[in-house]
Amino acid sequence: MKSIQFLKCGSIALLLSGFPLLRAAPGEFFVAADGNDAWSGRLAKATPDASDGPLASFAAAKDRVRMELARGGDKGVTVTFSAGRYELAAPLEFDPADSGVSTAHPVIYQSAPGAEVEISGGRRIGGWEVI
Repeated sequence: MKSIQFLKCGSIALLLSGFPLLRAAPGEFFVAADGNDAWSGRLAKATPDASDGPLASFAAAKDRVRMELARGGDKGVTVTFSAGRYELAAPLEFDPADSGVSTAHPVIYQSAPGAEVEISGGRRIGGWEVI
């Protein structure tokens, strides 16, 4: 049985296990390792002409969530990650601007059903030699 990794901070929920993938709607964003941070993040897969699709990074998703929350409204925001490794360029920090409008309408970061998602704050160090 797969365990659920869950972190809650205020009204932000970070979920990294499989949950149903919903259709893109206001308040929903998608992130994929082959995405592009210039895209809307409103689509789970890139369009055939590669003009729109999922975002590529956690940082871009967090920025879009903040923009969505700044617009107002009374809904939560969901970000769904496709399988892959997502490397952070800086520590992952949340503040009140990242919180949902209420505990009934939180911000949720989740993986797509069955997706193995790795969010890494480490750095790759190359050039090692055995002496």
